[in-house]
Amino acid sequence: MKTFVSGMILAAGLWSVACSSSSDTTIKVKDNEEAYTFSAHYDKSRTAALQEYLTDALGPEAWTSQVDINQTTTLPDQTTFHVEASAGQLAIEMDKSSNKPAAYQRLKKVCEGMRNVILDK
Repeated sequence: MKTFVSGMILAAGLWSVACSSSSDTTIKVKDNEEAYTFSAHYDKSRTAALQEYLTDALGPEAWTSQVDINQTTTLPDQTTFHVEASAGQLAIEMDKSSNKPAAYQRLKKVCEGMRNVILDK
């Protein structure tokens, strides 16, 4: 019983350290036959760097706003995706049937870059 209690205290301590040191950053990627989805919850201080990266990667015409975004975007190369974003949160979803394989590969690469920007790598 003493070992069990010690183990529970150790686990609670490690969980507490892990949660506080992660700064509540969550990145999820879902990639299946129908869609590619990238979502992230991150420290708001990374928002400006992420906006700059996305403008460089996709062009300024990709966004109708720099604050809260909820829109479907079609880039000059006909890449189409939906984006919802606000400070500290971002979600991008691409319907693969509406895009060419090259468009999917491009957006996937951009999302991998976003991951690095969010994690400050």
